[in-house]
Amino acid sequence: SNSVSDDLNQEIEHLLITPNNKSLLVVDANSVMYQYKTDDRALEINHGEIHRGKTRAISVTRDGMFLFSCCNLGGLRQFSFTQRKVLKTWSPFERHDETGHELPLEGFNCMTMAPGRLIAGDSTGKILEISVLD
Repeated sequence: SNSVSDDLNQEIEHLLITPNNKSLLVVDANSVMYQYKTDDRALEINHGEIHRGKTRAISVTRDGMFLFSCCNLGGLRQFSFTQRKVLKTWSPFERHDETGHELPLEGFNCMTMAPGRLIAGDSTGKILEISVLD
């Protein structure tokens, strides 16, 4: 095995390879996301803090253009890799957003992408599907 980086000095919470296999996404215990090149293991982008709370799950669309993430405070975000910014934030306190869904206050435990939708599960066994463009 080979070390990717000695820079983190933080507990690693999430790892995800992008669909094109060119980048490794690493989220540390402070919800800071780093993007490393898989070919030479060099830090490509430090995306900074993606949530104020603890990041609980991340998932990338099939085309690798968008990242979805959620935190223990119930926030769900859509992040654009090309624009390097948050495009949308859903909050559990906004009960009447355009999805029509009620988000769990404690956030989702896991997420995965399916064609045209994000599927997420919470600690109560509830599974939610949100339509997205991918």
